[in-house]
Amino acid sequence: MSEICIEVRYPIVAVWREVFGGIFSTIGRMAALANCCDLESGQYRHDVLAQQLGSEEADRCMRVAHELLWNGWIHGSLEQQQADILSYSHDVSASM
Repeated sequence: MSEICIEVRYPIVAVWREVFGGIFSTIGRMAALANCCDLESGQYRHDVLAQQLGSEEADRCMRVAHELLWNGWIHGSLEQQQADILSYSHDVSASM
C-alpha cells in the first residue's frame, strides 16, 4: 500500500519502477527511455504509466527521468537512487 501512496505523490517513482525495473546501467535506462519515445511526435509513451498517471504526466515524468540520467545525477545503490529521486521530486514540487 505504501508504494501506491509514494507513486501517487511522486509520479517519477512510478516511471522508475515501471520503465527501469531490473535495469542497472545508465545506458540500459537511456535505451529503455528511447524505446518509449515516439519519433513522430517527440512524446514519451508508455501504456501502463499512461493509465496510472495520464499521458501528459507520464511524458513529463519520463522527461524528468531522462534529464536526471543525462546529467549523471542518479548514482549509487538502488535504495540511494530512490532516495535521490524522492528528494528531487520534493525539490521540484516545492519550487512549483
